[in-house]
Amino acid sequence: MQNSNNNIVKLEERFHAIISMLRGYVSYGQQIYAFLFFCFISRVDSLTGSHAGECEAFYEKNKERLSDERLDKGLREIVDNLPFYNISGYNIQGILESQTSIEITFRTYVNGFCKILQELFLNSSMSDVIKEISSDTYRLKDMLYIVYDTEILMRSLTNEQFVSFVYEILEKSFESSRYFPEMFSPKLLCELMANCLSSEEIEDTPSSFCDPFCGMGRLFLTCSYQLSNDVYVPLYCNDINYEQVLITKAMIMFSGYKNFVVEHGDFLSHTSVKKKFKYIATEFPLNSKINSSSLYWSSSQYHPSNDATFLFIDRIVSLMDDRGSRAAFITSGSNLISSQDDDKRLALIKRDLVEAIISLPGRDFLGYSSMPVYLWILSNKKSSARKGKVQLVDGIHLLRNNINDKVARLVSTYRQFEETDYSEIVENEDFVSYSVAVQKGTNRQNFIVHSDEELKDKIDNLKRVGRGEYVKVDNSSVRLLCRINFNNYFSYVDDEFDIEDEIDNFNTLEKEMSTLKGQLSSVNNHLTQIAKKDHSAAHLPFGAFAEIVAGRSARPAINDEQLPFLTLSYLRNEEKTLVEVDENSRICTPEDSLIINKGGKAGEVFEGVAGVVSPWLFRIRPNNEIVLPRYLYYLLKGEEGTLKNMAIGAAIKNLSIQSLRSVQFDIPSLSKQKAIVEFLDERIKSIDRIIKMLGSTDTSLSHLRQSLISSTIKGKINLE
Repeated sequence: MQNSNNNIVKLEERFHAIISMLRGYVSYGQQIYAFLFFCFISRVDSLTGSHAGECEAFYEKNKERLSDERLDKGLREIVDNLPFYNISGYNIQGILESQTSIEITFRTYVNGFCKILQELFLNSSMSDVIKEISSDTYRLKDMLYIVYDTEILMRSLTNEQFVSFVYEILEKSFESSRYFPEMFSPKLLCELMANCLSSEEIEDTPSSFCDPFCGMGRLFLTCSYQLSNDVYVPLYCNDINYEQVLITKAMIMFSGYKNFVVEHGDFLSHTSVKKKFKYIATEFPLNSKINSSSLYWSSSQYHPSNDATFLFIDRIVSLMDDRGSRAAFITSGSNLISSQDDDKRLALIKRDLVEAIISLPGRDFLGYSSMPVYLWILSNKKSSARKGKVQLVDGIHLLRNNINDKVARLVSTYRQFEETDYSEIVENEDFVSYSVAVQKGTNRQNFIVHSDEELKDKIDNLKRVGRGEYVKVDNSSVRLLCRINFNNYFSYVDDEFDIEDEIDNFNTLEKEMSTLKGQLSSVNNHLTQIAKKDHSAAHLPFGAFAEIVAGRSARPAINDEQLPFLTLSYLRNEEKTLVEVDENSRICTPEDSLIINKGGKAGEVFEGVAGVVSPWLFRIRPNNEIVLPRYLYYLLKGEEGTLKNMAIGAAIKNLSIQSLRSVQFDIPSLSKQKAIVEFLDERIKSIDRIIKMLGSTDTSLSHLRQSLISSTIKGKINLE
């Protein structure tokens, strides 16, 4: 298990290196396609590359006399019955060693894949990415070397591990659930749906699974792995986006499942699906609007609100197997109480299909929304204990103090089917009410009641206060309502909330703030009178006390000598890419400082960290006989505004080494530098600690931090 995890980490590093080489050449969305492309060819090459010559020979010998089906079967037999192969005669090693142009060889290789991969590589946006990749032969060769280096690592992964690896990178590195929600379902949501669906086994129904809005297939495959170990279990999915259909086909093929159908089309108008399914799970678009040209919409009698949610739900219900079936999907909060959907909710409640509704924090389970969302579990074969009832689980409050094991906590609460602070068992009829209009004199009032007795009480009350006015019920106005007012069922006395602990935490924060306030008060007293100029300070050009070196490009790491590549993204903790270290590398240490040298942030200063300096940064290394490393950082940080003003350029600002070397600074004695460093370290540490305790980078505190450094460096604070 440990070896497998190590292999995955190494694979991540190599594929991150490939994507880093494409930044600036292709768009953000195209980087996703590039990542998928290299993952797929790496997987195929690692498992079938050794059969490249045999596949080519078999294809050339039999392409005229065998049907496509028999050709495919014969090629699969050569590669040990794997569902993918390449008939070009090349593998990655062969491309790199070929005497022919690498661009031509690479094109031949891409055109030689099996049908599913050919469709994806040649008939989608991925084809544009492949053209861009192959346009620069030097860059292409570097990327293929990295792919070749992944062969052993890739071969060590099982089908499930490979699929999981691909989706993990898409979620962590590309934040696909945030930027491409229509394509991608987050891991937490997929695992929760899969575990909820598998909570109760339905013995009388043959196993089958459907995802009618498959996107890139993550939810589909997560549920398939959870619900059945049989690679021949019938699987069906659908999506309106053709490219997503092609990607899902490829992912299912790599997963090892053999009996699957992935169709392209509008799920609402696509009526060719006659099959019923044991399990259905999907993440359809929240609050999506219906296209009036949809065939299914045209034939429906739903309220013309253009909200597609209950059309989707009705279609899902139509696919549930009458012998026993379970379904899971997400809706927004408005779909629990919207007035135009009363009849649709009522139909679900009357048929006793709703087994549970679980509230979820949108940020954790969707990635792109901070609003609460609701997971519905439907079943047409409930257990005897659940019949006639709906379980409501308040997952938002349940998970409030739980960082880890979120899915396990929710699933455990759902499976226990008990009333707790976070779980309510509600009778179906409790959701049903009546809207009634009552005429009192010339006034007309609408009431929502749950029974005739409740209506009678309201009428009697009107008569008592009406002073003899005529009161009558308008029987023609009576309308059935079905509202799931979720939050009304929960009122909290939180046992996990310890008031003493909260008071202690508050007191700790208050003491920290008080200490910082006292320290800054003393600073403000010094600011009232600018300290006398330090006549012992030397007036020196920057180049006299520090070495300024520009960074260089670096090769992605494929050996053991490697360090992080120091880019702006790395310094802001957004990404990490490892690169090779050689004699030409510009190495940075914690004793150095870093300055951005181009772009909108040119002149911004960072503390040094261990790594290889990129071309977008200058490494500043102090002459320790003249200036202390920590003081040099504070000096540059305090003069950050000056440095930014030195950057010139109409479109892209640039900071030159020559201009930096000539700028003059007052450098005090080493003893004075040490005093300044100690003064600032103590106060900056306090400010950073407060920022951390507040849980966010407070803007005012960040400005205070910068102002304190600048004022101290410029001699506006008397340290004595």
